[in-house]
Amino acid sequence: MFDEVSLGENGHQVIVSTVGDLINARRVSAGARSTQLLGQMSDSTLQTIRQRQSHIISKQAPLQQEDDALSSSD
Repeated sequence: MFDEVSLGENGHQVIVSTVGDLINARRVSAGARSTQLLGQMSDSTLQTIRQRQSHIISKQAPLQQEDDALSSSD
């Protein structure tokens, strides 16, 4: 049982069962531009999602660093 699961802005969170157990979550929230996955999936599907997310995040990292640099110079 997951209760009061929250994720800030620009976050990525996965709460899954790969063994077929039920997932029960209440009061789940996510900030702007965040991704949350909850539920059941096979281990191979989870690994595929993880690899794709890692690839997307690594592509976004230079953009985030540039945004941070611009914000700190204000």
